[in-house]
Amino acid sequence: MADGYTFSIPNIMGIDSIDDIARAILKTAPDHFVMAGMSAGVSIALAVVQRLIGDNRLHRLEKIILIAGNPFGTSPQKQQYFDCQKNFVAEYGIEQYAKQVLIKNVANPHQIDVNISQKIIHMATTFTPESFEKHTHMLKTRPCYTDTLKRIPCPLLAISGADDKLCPPTLHDTMATLAQNGTHITLQNTGHYINLENPTALNTHMRTFLDT
Repeated sequence: MADGYTFSIPNIMGIDSIDDIARAILKTAPDHFVMAGMSAGVSIALAVVQRLIGDNRLHRLEKIILIAGNPFGTSPQKQQYFDCQKNFVAEYGIEQYAKQVLIKNVANPHQIDVNISQKIIHMATTFTPESFEKHTHMLKTRPCYTDTLKRIPCPLLAISGADDKLCPPTLHDTMATLAQNGTHITLQNTGHYINLENPTALNTHMRTFLDT
């Protein structure tokens, strides 16, 4: 994906408000851009859209890609789940959290590729206890973006993993249906970590969407 495209990835580590993250992204974004978000990044991408709508500058967004995410707000039950995650990390550490919790979100955790498991652990251990707590707070307090999706006029691509337990394909059907020009693609034998489990298919679909 690197050839032919310029990527802008601002440092948002430690920010615990989705709206503040959206504001930080727009500070460095070019006048016209494509937005992509994965997992929690889907909520962040939609927060950027919401801010563009509020500023009457939605024309800046040319296309949007939403991967393995959830457009809905966090329910009370899910808030309790995030509290349990935070408590687990506080007691056992982030590496054990990655090994015992995060790895279970792949398509087949009993036959996980060692390379993928190592990448998941490495990804998790970039968090400090403080930044993980802020990340959890951000997830607990995220709003619902269904109304925002309805106002997106540009092409939208939602990509899901068929075996994603955290953000199943039905959520991506919803995103694609609510958007004015949405498409949903599901990748088979793929869990939540689409970029690690099925990177070739992900890149192929993203490039096709961008080049169309």
